[in-house]
Amino acid sequence: MFRLFLLSFVLFSATIDFNAQIPGLSQLIKKVDPSIVKVYTINSRNAFESQGSGVIISNNGICVSNYHVLIGAKKAIVIAADGQKFDITKIIDYSKENDLIKFKIDIGHQTTSAVDMSTSLPLKGANVFAVGYPNGFKLGGESTLSTGIISGIREKNGEKIIQTTTPFTHGSSGGGLFDAKGNLIGITSGTFSEDVKDRHANLNKVIPAALVNNLSKNLNLSLESFYDKIKNDENWIKGMIAYERLDWETAADYFRAHIQNYPEDATAWFRLGNSLGHSSLDKEINLALQCLAISISLDTNYYYAFGQAALIYEDIGDIPSARNCAYRAYQIEPNVGFTNYVVGKVAGADKDWAKASKFYGYAIENASESDKSILMHQWYLERAIANAWLKRDYSAEQDYKKCLSLNSENLDALFWYGNFLGIRKRFSEACIQFKKLKRLSPSYKMSGYSVDTFLQENNCN
Repeated sequence: MFRLFLLSFVLFSATIDFNAQIPGLSQLIKKVDPSIVKVYTINSRNAFESQGSGVIISNNGICVSNYHVLIGAKKAIVIAADGQKFDITKIIDYSKENDLIKFKIDIGHQTTSAVDMSTSLPLKGANVFAVGYPNGFKLGGESTLSTGIISGIREKNGEKIIQTTTPFTHGSSGGGLFDAKGNLIGITSGTFSEDVKDRHANLNKVIPAALVNNLSKNLNLSLESFYDKIKNDENWIKGMIAYERLDWETAADYFRAHIQNYPEDATAWFRLGNSLGHSSLDKEINLALQCLAISISLDTNYYYAFGQAALIYEDIGDIPSARNCAYRAYQIEPNVGFTNYVVGKVAGADKDWAKASKFYGYAIENASESDKSILMHQWYLERAIANAWLKRDYSAEQDYKKCLSLNSENLDALFWYGNFLGIRKRFSEACIQFKKLKRLSPSYKMSGYSVDTFLQENNCN
């Protein structure tokens, strides 16, 4: 189902062509490009959580984006077209109803290149173009241009909203829609489709620039103050709180509710899929894979979603599908720890221990600071197991020790290291590991055998 969904999405998307004819478009892009930025939210582990786009509307660093781009962010940065990074320091005003937020970036004594805005509603049939950054979690890379026409003007919450054929995807949310003169006429904001599978290019939604001018308050909120102000009203935040405490069922409920309002939020579909993936029920596993497929269809560069799908397929024993997803994640981003780990994990499930050991090594080499603090001990353990199968005893033992130095209460590491020592008839050393395992988890089992069985087999008194 996962691969079928992706295939159907790609084929559908390829059939749509609403190109506009805009004279001098290449020069217009040079004019507006410096004013379009990437927006990254950063989570509690100091890793990227979500990506959107933004538009600079004044030369003192005032920007606008979609409200949903900054939901739940206590820290966020902007990457300008020239590669400079700026912290988002203040939330100036926002409108949840119109999915808009105005914020200030810390540019010091610099000035920023701002767009020219047109607050008039465009005519139906007018040629337009959109600029944003649908590039996944890549700091580098140019913006993406797409063209189309104005296909209609709709009403929502009592406001007139632009409908356009101009295509834009996850990551481009919060970018700009421009007229044939290069004036900003609106902020890109998803789709009018109520169901993500019914997305059509001529149903794309844009918030008119006139509504940007309505953000006239000066709230001057820090990101943390903004978070505190909205946290009791936002399903995304409540979902993430449950997610971080590993309450998967509650998290899934909140993410579902969030998606009702923001059906094109690829990150939310990913989090929902990951939450469901922790269930032992087959129906929930299938739903998890469907959610990850939707996440990928919304952002085809979302390597986390490909990687998580690979891990679920590996867990349920579908190694061919796991391998396909793992390598797709790796192709998108080969220089991060997670994608290398996933390739290693799938190779281990396929008993290709040499490849598993190699890619676990790459994962360790490319680990982020977040990986080092949370996941690194597990990566050392899995490389140790692969090396043990390869009879690389010295390397395996060093990895077991490194794992336990990072997390002395890793129960599986205590078992596998004890088993490693016992097989090599180092019984007294094996007993040390099994006794500690027994003390930490008296009911621990591996392959149906209790820790007491391993204590007896190694003659531990």
